[in-house]
Amino acid sequence: MVCLSDVQQGNWCEGLTAYLADHLLQEQRGSAVTYRRATLQRYTDYVSTHSEIPSWPFGAPQRCHCAIGYGKALMFFHMLRQQVGDNAFITLYRRLS
Repeated sequence: MVCLSDVQQGNWCEGLTAYLADHLLQEQRGSAVTYRRATLQRYTDYVSTHSEIPSWPFGAPQRCHCAIGYGKALMFFHMLRQQVGDNAFITLYRRLS
């Protein structure tokens, strides 16, 4: 079994945490679209086709890595939730925890 906080196996759980905590709060306040737009803007500020890295190996406290690690993973989990629906997303999350 993969330890979700093991950086060698990936640190994508930080992106899931950002989605479930930060994004959910903004969603409840009615400003999720604005929050996602700002997340995407931070991502594009640091990433181009020549500098893109996977979201899982991030961990350094550099702004570009945070924009990728948190932002890219946050958007992945948002898209996953949109594709499978809330009930299936929650079921998948419960299997992870």
